[in-house]
Amino acid sequence: SALIIPASVALVVLGTQAGILLFNYGLDYALITLVSVIAYGLFSLRATQWRTQFVRDMNAADSASNTRAVDSLLNFETVKYFTNEEFEAQRYDRELANWELARRKNRLSLFGLNGGQALIIAIAQTSMIGLAAWQVRAAEISLGDFILINQFMIQLFLPLGFLGFVFR
Repeated sequence: SALIIPASVALVVLGTQAGILLFNYGLDYALITLVSVIAYGLFSLRATQWRTQFVRDMNAADSASNTRAVDSLLNFETVKYFTNEEFEAQRYDRELANWELARRKNRLSLFGLNGGQALIIAIAQTSMIGLAAWQVRAAEISLGDFILINQFMIQLFLPLGFLGFVFR
């Protein structure tokens, strides 16, 4: 339910901006806007679902390593009595190695998600600004229109970045 309000706001902004771009500047601008937002949303959804397992694995490994450390410390007399310090240390090292691997996979999957989102935004911005620059050069639109189009894209992708963060 916390995601519904930002999503509805993003849809209103998207619809408004796509409509303004379509009415004032043509179909190309509206299509770039719609395709980029849909691509961003689908990519974010699928990548977040994919990386959920890495987050779970990291949390489980963290819990296991903490449990192993607490168990060894609480039962230190028993460990000492049976001279199992080395055995317990090796078990703890294995748990920490599992946690480090799970954490690394989690971070790499997050970098992949952020990188993919940034790539989609960069392609959309570049396409939109390239098209606008081409039309300014051909005197089809003014420099003020160019700046307006750029601001529309910034205004659109800032909330999308926030929405992607909230969804994660």
